[in-house]
Amino acid sequence: MKPCGIVSFALCALWAALAAAQSTDLTSTGLLNLVCSLEQPYVGPHESVKATVLVNSPNPQSFRYKWVADAGGFLTEDSQLSNEAVRPTVEWNPNGIDSGSYTLTVTVTSAEGSLGSCSLVVVVGKENRSASHKAPRQIARAMLLKDRPESQGYGLYSYMLLGSPPNDSNRERYEKFVQAYLSRIEKLEELERWFPSSQLNITYLPVDSEPPDTCTTAWVLEHFDYARARFLLASVPGIHGDGPFIVSSYKPLQGPDTLSKPFVFEDLSSAPPDVVAFWVEQFKSQTAQQRSWDKDSLNLLVLKLRTAIAIFATALPEAQKAVFQWIPNP
Repeated sequence: MKPCGIVSFALCALWAALAAAQSTDLTSTGLLNLVCSLEQPYVGPHESVKATVLVNSPNPQSFRYKWVADAGGFLTEDSQLSNEAVRPTVEWNPNGIDSGSYTLTVTVTSAEGSLGSCSLVVVVGKENRSASHKAPRQIARAMLLKDRPESQGYGLYSYMLLGSPPNDSNRERYEKFVQAYLSRIEKLEELERWFPSSQLNITYLPVDSEPPDTCTTAWVLEHFDYARARFLLASVPGIHGDGPFIVSSYKPLQGPDTLSKPFVFEDLSSAPPDVVAFWVEQFKSQTAQQRSWDKDSLNLLVLKLRTAIAIFATALPEAQKAVFQWIPNP
């Protein structure tokens, strides 16, 4: 049996108010009753974005949902805008409002009363999507080329790492991980036009040569820099398997015995392939909602990730059983 995955979450904050509201809404399994997820944290003034609330229940259709927002409106089935929405997944449109940060809130109720609520922040830019002063930290991907150092000045440094070349036991998991990285995390060049480096969570993937303009999963697996990945992984204490792994730190990783707290380490070695892409999406969504990095909100991020993965994995018995191994309490 593989050792359980280790996750050292010593940073990743959300609003203190949100933490206070959600941290007490726990089920008997130690998970949140519900968690919110946003398709992307920034939009143009007339660009819609999807928001979803995941409910920790075998029958989420039995609950009532009510979404409200500071401004803009929710798209109805006939493409009109409404001040409220009543589905688990909604589309919100700014409807030309001024650039800035806006909050979407959903409340979930049942016949017995309120199950809880959660909020999401959407940054609305100008036509060129320029960032507002209070923009949440954005997640951007960049290839880390062989023998080149990381760039300086970013708000957070994250690494998507593979522990060994692909084989029959890990290939599908690796492919899902890389596909999610390429398709769900925005290119660094695109976000740098709109956001300062200090608001970017740069997410590196080490490769041994310059990538082509159209980068594929097959190319990444063939040109992944496994030696450098092992060097970077050695920054994190402990023995590591095949992965995939996500490591995040205030500063670039420097190799064996150099990583100081706070840092984030997520081990997806035992995650079923069907869960991996969703995991990467949640990593993007939840870290993008941060307003600061505060040790006190450590448990909330753990709870949000555990809850989201557990709900998604309900139909996968082996995944449901392993959730608490992948993301143990800190």
